[in-house]
Amino acid sequence: MAIYYGDGSNSNSGRILGSKTSSNSTRAAINGHPSNGDEDLWNMLTYNKISSTSTLIVNAHIPIHHDYSYPYYGTFCKATWSGGGVYRNRRGCAYSIGKYADSNSVIWKILTFFTASDLNNQTGNITLYASYSTSNGGSGNKPGLTVNPNSSDDGRGSQNGSQCSVFEVEP
Repeated sequence: MAIYYGDGSNSNSGRILGSKTSSNSTRAAINGHPSNGDEDLWNMLTYNKISSTSTLIVNAHIPIHHDYSYPYYGTFCKATWSGGGVYRNRRGCAYSIGKYADSNSVIWKILTFFTASDLNNQTGNITLYASYSTSNGGSGNKPGLTVNPNSSDDGRGSQNGSQCSVFEVEP
């Protein structure tokens, strides 16, 4: 129930209902994709959404070592929920590489949102993934060789890590 103020605004406008963060510093090889389906690079987190009308805002940063083959269908943020629901959000996902040469870095940034209608007005557990797919299913198609690189990838480096933050807001 909203509180209505004299200027016409109310307490439901733009309020943050909840948030959650996660991080991952485990260095791992990135697999090529054997089919035309989704390849989930990282299961970022599961958020317990409390309102059927809210929007989820997702912000993530994923460091990758050595670009390999840009995924033909590109990178995306995927949301899944019970009953088999899935929404692939390609807006707000940026895959940036440095100069095209050996041992360069890739930064995968996600700054996107899932509206209530994107998520079929679901409440409860929504699981978010950093994913990619390819058009021809070639096993060599992957965004890089290693996620969360460390000094074994480049002696000048240290352990890198990925992070994800989710905010549930009521429009």
